[in-house]
Amino acid sequence: MLDPYQRPPPRYFTHAVKHFGEFMSQAKTVAQHKLDGTYQPCRHDGVVQEDPAESKFPSPPDWISARAREQWNAIKLEMGSIGIIRIPDRAVMIIHCELFAEYQECPREFPASKVAQLRATLNDLYLTPVSRAKMPALEAKKPEGGFASLMN
Repeated sequence: MLDPYQRPPPRYFTHAVKHFGEFMSQAKTVAQHKLDGTYQPCRHDGVVQEDPAESKFPSPPDWISARAREQWNAIKLEMGSIGIIRIPDRAVMIIHCELFAEYQECPREFPASKVAQLRATLNDLYLTPVSRAKMPALEAKKPEGGFASLMN
């Protein structure tokens, strides 16, 4: 028999836990809203601000190997202008670049467990075609002129 004082959780609670794991932990930044396509100036201007230090591409640490530094610079060249990889992603970048450098030295002796780690970091950094296809859409610049110029 059910205890009358113990009620089941409401439906909206189980829905939130089922889809999000837990309640939302942090608010999205303005940049995240723009990438997700949910940015609304009336709701997001001046409300959730992004730390300008986090928007920069991370710099490599001094102690990484020369091959790892080459990989770091190659990723920065390709992905730096997009703005997806930021300072909080520095640890993933370090792991990826060191694993990639180790793979370049001797690919035949590279264990399968490290291949799995390398593939995971490739996906985390949007460096595979499949992960780039899942990447949030970047905001396209609207062309000036035409009807937009008449509205000003």
